[in-house]
Amino acid sequence: MLVFETEERSRERFVDLRLDALNVIESSLSECVFENVHCRSTSFGGGVKQSRLSKCTFTSSHLLFAGGSNARLEGCTFADCRLEHLFATDLELVDCAFPGTEISTAVFHGNATPGRLRRSRRKMNEFRGNDFSGAKLLDVDFRGGIDLSVQRLPGDGYLLIQDMSRAREIVGAWLPQLAEPDDIRHGKGLVALLDLYIRGGQRMQLLNLATYGQSFGKRLRQRLGQ
Repeated sequence: MLVFETEERSRERFVDLRLDALNVIESSLSECVFENVHCRSTSFGGGVKQSRLSKCTFTSSHLLFAGGSNARLEGCTFADCRLEHLFATDLELVDCAFPGTEISTAVFHGNATPGRLRRSRRKMNEFRGNDFSGAKLLDVDFRGGIDLSVQRLPGDGYLLIQDMSRAREIVGAWLPQLAEPDDIRHGKGLVALLDLYIRGGQRMQLLNLATYGQSFGKRLRQRLGQ
């Protein structure tokens, strides 16, 4: 285990580690380097007080996350990494970059639920200036009012929905016209997702079209005029 608890650490290197747990608890890390670190249970923000990671670099690392996201990451870089199961309910992400990194099964939240608000004392998580353009996003959601117009996003194979309510109208009207079983399944699933995003206050969303197959994805892009 590698644990930082109520510490301030800067310009330290952590290389070639195989960990059961990496926990940052009410601590501050600045300009630290994590290289070839593989961890089964990662938490960047345990405890009550927000942890801060500033200008830290993660390279060639594989991190599985498990709770504890009350953290602020600012100016951090994740290069050629794999990040999994990142349910970031209390995470603030500012000016971070993810070149060559795969992010899978992740949810980023902009707003705070009542339970999280009591813990973090923030109504909104700051989320801006992040560069996902070189990342691969698999089953990744942005929820609770995150503004995707102030992030750099991947292009090919992805579809940016800029008006969720309008997209819901278009897909809802298209659904009765679908005939193939796979198309109907994709259409119903997408309508349910759009409803979920809208209820949560998310106006924009990025879809990985590979989730829906080449044919459905192509027609969806055409329907939405993109």
